[in-house]
Amino acid sequence: MIKKKTLHFLITVSSIIVSTALLMLPSPAAEYVAWFCPGLFLAVLCGICCGFFPALLVGLLPPFAAYLVRNFSLPGAEFALYVPMGVLAVSGIMAAIVYGTLHSSIGASVSAVLAGRLVLGIANLILYHVLGDTYTIRRFVTDGFVSVWAGLLAVVILIPIIILIFRRRGVMKLLRDEKPTL
Repeated sequence: MIKKKTLHFLITVSSIIVSTALLMLPSPAAEYVAWFCPGLFLAVLCGICCGFFPALLVGLLPPFAAYLVRNFSLPGAEFALYVPMGVLAVSGIMAAIVYGTLHSSIGASVSAVLAGRLVLGIANLILYHVLGDTYTIRRFVTDGFVSVWAGLLAVVILIPIIILIFRRRGVMKLLRDEKPTL
């Protein structure tokens, strides 16, 4: 029988590898892949399945590793790097906290998406202010929701379905010591 820590480790490492690989795709493919928010999907799923610390790792490491591989140097004050790290980390952590407290995959997914969008909005507000530009509600809605609506829907719809399947198959019992449901 596989141990819970081993399963958490395997899920976390595979999520980090997949997310990093998707972030390193060349330009045309990267734009299409970014539309579906695979990093957000993996961070939220890891947060629900494995908990706080693995979700933090899945949120922080892939953007950082992709940056290192692409640029072959340590990052300076690159705002474009830290925003995705913050969004993914906060989303995964929020999913872990809400699911750990309420055992609701729908609540965890929705709260993770909203927390990530809030971090994105605050970061963009700071960035636009530093650049001397205005950050409007219209830009916030476009950047945070309209341009990635497919990925947000995937997180809110597919993750609860996956967790339901995991519960019925007894996987969540292995991951989170939950009782299987029928």
